[in-house]
Amino acid sequence: MTAMTATAAPAAAWTLVYTAAGAVTINAHNPSQSTKLRVRIGAAVVIGDALTAASIILQCEDTKPYTLAIGDKVMVQPVGPDAGSVLIWA
Repeated sequence: MTAMTATAAPAAAWTLVYTAAGAVTINAHNPSQSTKLRVRIGAAVVIGDALTAASIILQCEDTKPYTLAIGDKVMVQPVGPDAGSVLIWA
């Protein structure tokens, strides 16, 4: 297991939280009790993507594994007006 990384996610913006250097499965945890997170994964996702772009919802206090290929990026954006954060580890 690698070290856990915490990243703040400001409201109304996509935030890059992880870039895969190789094939890997990561775990993403939303520690918030009140702010859901949108998660986008792929080699082509960018910070400038529309806020309404297709995404997966990471519920409050939920942890999910995501399998990534080399070059895949993981971006998060809080649902709603409040900032959030995400914990990532492999």
